[in-house]
Amino acid sequence: MLAVVRADDPADPAAHPWAELAEAARRRGIEVGAASLSALPYRVVFTAEAVAVFVG
Repeated sequence: MLAVVRADDPADPAAHPWAELAEAARRRGIEVGAASLSALPYRVVFTAEAVAVFVG
């Protein structure tokens, strides 16, 4: 989970592995490029179970 969900870094907005994520999407039949992915707005919502893993 932490490999995909990363904190936004205003100093380095390219820090996300957009090319890797686009390639993973293409392997699953979704044609998308890194630039298109990076332009999409997103919000991360964790389930209670996921939070419990990190909080304890």
